[in-house]
Amino acid sequence: MQLLLNIDFNVPWLVFGFGSLIMLCVLTKAGFDRFSLPSIVGYLLVGMLLSFADREMGILNHSGEGVLSFLSAVGVIVLLFRVGIESNLHALLHALPKAAKVWVPDMLVSSLPTYFITRYLLGYGMAPSLFVAVAMTATSVGVSVAVWKETHKLDTKEGGILLDTAELDDISGVAFMALLFSIAPVLKQMSIGGHKGDAALISELGNEAGLFAVKFIVFIAMILALGRYLEAPLAHVTRKIGNKATVLIFVGGCGFSIAGLAGMIGLSLPIGALFAGLLLSRHREDYGFQPFYRSLYLLFMPFFFIHIGFQINPHIIMGSLATGVALTFVALISKVVGTGCVTRLFTNTYGVLLIGASMVPRAEVAMIVVQRGKDLGDWAMPDELYAAMVFVSAATCMGAAIFLHWALRRW
Repeated sequence: MQLLLNIDFNVPWLVFGFGSLIMLCVLTKAGFDRFSLPSIVGYLLVGMLLSFADREMGILNHSGEGVLSFLSAVGVIVLLFRVGIESNLHALLHALPKAAKVWVPDMLVSSLPTYFITRYLLGYGMAPSLFVAVAMTATSVGVSVAVWKETHKLDTKEGGILLDTAELDDISGVAFMALLFSIAPVLKQMSIGGHKGDAALISELGNEAGLFAVKFIVFIAMILALGRYLEAPLAHVTRKIGNKATVLIFVGGCGFSIAGLAGMIGLSLPIGALFAGLLLSRHREDYGFQPFYRSLYLLFMPFFFIHIGFQINPHIIMGSLATGVALTFVALISKVVGTGCVTRLFTNTYGVLLIGASMVPRAEVAMIVVQRGKDLGDWAMPDELYAAMVFVSAATCMGAAIFLHWALRRW
């Protein structure tokens, strides 16, 4: 009976909080959109304010934090599903030779200097430095593309280079993220020490990486087989079971199931969500998926960033500011230099600057990596470094949006 009373007490409060956060997110997005600023930053601020209020007044109990964590996980799946379903694999494969020339130095310059700076200049361990380096390889092209669309420049040659390179960034970033998650147990042993020697740990690290590669290849083969032999019959069946709304719900369920399958075999939910989106991207127009998915995206995506902001300890924000500024500078220089050293072959100097600046924002994939590190513990992502990376996300998104509005109008 006492359990029922607790549930009756908690459920109305959770429903009230859920509805209030939805309204607050809509108002936040409207406010930031009015000034052409990325709403992601607003969601991070909402999460930080919620964290402060919870620490001072205890407005969330254990159940509330669990629900927020679950909504954040759904938001992650929706985010990566969007990346996949909005990708054009055929166009990307056609543009791969040119895009890869930009992507390879972009990836190397974004990751390797970041690792060495985080480890040897900022003084963090190997595992946190790896998490930051992987996070820095990805870009949040959605922030930049919105400005390119608004200024009617996305259909230019430079806009095409940007889209192709950013898609490769996202796909490779998710793959590196999944590899990092798979070797995390060995990294923990290497970080906190153990009874095994260095040679044994390195051997175990190689075994885990090899096992991940096998799982990854098998999973891709399963997805390709599903797309080749089952997608058309599945689409035919879904059209027989109801109207378009029913079809969309069924297809969305397929996407969540694929994401869950990837998580169960040890690859991670995000990579499953990405490949589920890629699988369904060929027929997104047939399904009429865009309006349905946009509503789903706007509903759940904010909770991911709210949860990130919620996990920041307000008392360490000032202490992490210097690290955040340093990493923001690294995030800026690495993308501009990494993309600029090759894109100069395809465009002029101003175009190089525009593409480089458009690759600077770090949000979705970068924050998924950082949050997973935070969930694993201080050995993977200390609180100060976590807060610094949230600062990097906010600063790069805001800075890139403001600069591109000015630069694209001058172009």
